Amino acid sequence: MNALFAFARVDVRNVRRDSLLSVVVASPLLLAVALRAGYPAAERWAAITHGVQLGPHRGLLLGFLVVVHVAFIFGMLGALLVLDDADDRTLLALRVTPVTLEGYLGYRAAAVAILTLLGLALAVPLSGLASGLPLAVVPGLALTAVCAPIVTGVTVAIASNKIEGLAIVKAMGVPVHLPLVIWFTDAPWTWALAVIPTFWPVRAVWAGLDGRVDAAALAVGAAYAVALLVLLRRRILNRA
Repeated sequence: MNALFAFARVDVRNVRRDSLLSVVVASPLLLAVALRAGYPAAERWAAITHGVQLGPHRGLLLGFLVVVHVAFIFGMLGALLVLDDADDRTLLALRVTPVTLEGYLGYRAAAVAILTLLGLALAVPLSGLASGLPLAVVPGLALTAVCAPIVTGVTVAIASNKIEGLAIVKAMGVPVHLPLVIWFTDAPWTWALAVIPTFWPVRAVWAGLDGRVDAAALAVGAAYAVALLVLLRRRILNRA
C-alpha cells in the first residue's frame, strides 16, 4: 500500500512538472468554464443568424463535449503514464518490489476511474448544459468512470511504447464517440454500436437528464466494462 501511495506522489509530481499533463488534468474544468461562458452566446447566434435552435440538443453536446470527452482524456492520461513507466523500465523494477504488476495496473485503473468521476462531477454542472447535477444522472456518470480505464487498457495492451500509444489513442478518438448517433435515431441498427463501451453510459446519462434511471443500461454496461477490463488485464500481463 505504501508503494502505491508512492506511485501517486510521483504521478502528482510528474503532472506538475509536465505542462501537457497539467493541461490534460485541468481540461475538464477548463472545458466546462469555456462552455458555460460561450455556449449561451453561440445558442443565441445560431437562433438569430440561422434559425437553428440548439437548446433541444444540449444533452447531445453534454455527451460529446463533457461525458465521453472527460472519460477519454483521463483514459488517455492513464495510458501515457503506464507507457512512460514502461519506457523508463519502472515496470521491470516492480519485480523486485512488494508491488506486483497486477497491483500497479489496479492502481492505474482505479486512479483513472476516480479522476474521471471527479472531473465529471465538476464539469457537468459547471458546463451549464445540465441543470446542476441531477441525481438520476449520477449513476450514468459512475458507469462512465468505470469505462474510462478501458481506454487505458486497450492502449497499453497494444502499444509497445509511447509513440505507438499516441497513435492508438488517436485511432480510438472517433469510435468512442460513435454511440452519440443514438441521439438522432433509435433504429435497430444502432444496437450494433453496443460493442463500443461508451454506448451504455451515454444511454444512462441521457435517461438521467430525463429524470429516469436506465437500470438495464447500467447493469449491462457495468458487466460489459468489467469483462473487458478483465480481458485487457490478462492480455497486458501475458505481454509483460
